[in-house]
Amino acid sequence: MNKKFKMIIASLLLVSFCMTQSLFAVSVHGHAGVVEKPSRVQSLEYKGVGMIILNKINQSNWVHYSIETDGEKFDYVLVKLKVEQNTCPHVKVNSVHIWDGKKRVGKFTVNWVGSGYIKVNFPSSLKNHKFVDGMGVSIGIAASGCGDVFRKLTFYSVTANEI
Repeated sequence: MNKKFKMIIASLLLVSFCMTQSLFAVSVHGHAGVVEKPSRVQSLEYKGVGMIILNKINQSNWVHYSIETDGEKFDYVLVKLKVEQNTCPHVKVNSVHIWDGKKRVGKFTVNWVGSGYIKVNFPSSLKNHKFVDGMGVSIGIAASGCGDVFRKLTFYSVTANEI
């Protein structure tokens, strides 16, 4: 074989190896979420890729997402959502739980209001965990004490970043 051909083969092998070592993200659309207690929401609407929840006042709830896995490791979860407040800023995401199948492997307390992304970084112990039974992401929400005003949350996506 000539030198040029060997260089091309070596380059292709290197590129192939690098591609297998790169980071990947697994995402699900917001409309894939499941509300744990529908009786605690005023209304639930699926629009485009999102899920819109009008949460009743003084009610907490959970929204659950399932991410298909096959032994991968992850370093964080990213939740994209929008919170619309009428007069009183008392709707928030207060916790995120991470599951491997039926076993909870992570519990994170957050105090998040607003719109954009919630990023939950995994500690080293969870980064080393191989998710073999599917990753579950449970998002705790609460709306409190604003008379008759309901709180609107739109979930757009949940992403797990593979390492």
